Amino acid sequence: MYKNKRLKRSYVFAYVMSIFGLGVGALLSIKIHASLAIIVLILTLLSVAALITSHVYYKKDKRLYFIIGGIAICSYNVIALYGFILEIVYTALGKGATYAWIMNIFNLLSGIILAIFFLLDHYKKED
Repeated sequence: MYKNKRLKRSYVFAYVMSIFGLGVGALLSIKIHASLAIIVLILTLLSVAALITSHVYYKKDKRLYFIIGGIAICSYNVIALYGFILEIVYTALGKGATYAWIMNIFNLLSGIILAIFFLLDHYKKED
């Protein structure tokens, strides 16, 4: 199941950022309530699982690959945006953290790059 190099690199970057970055939203949610942190963590794991599942359909069914991959990338970006907004709120309250700022910025950039390469791969012309 060979993908083009751009898409392959962006997926690897998304996995790395998922491990280190998307958990920031769950960690920041602990200050609100523990159950919210568990929900965000489960949504993060489901997003990564959908991203992995989309790889299975890359060569088999392009339509299903686009649907599952699109859902995974959208949820990835929503969770990253949630963590970023939560960190902005905490910084405004005087409880900011440098690690969370750096990871959230990298998460947003990673999500945008992943979405761009995903759409470019989907709309490329087949030779």
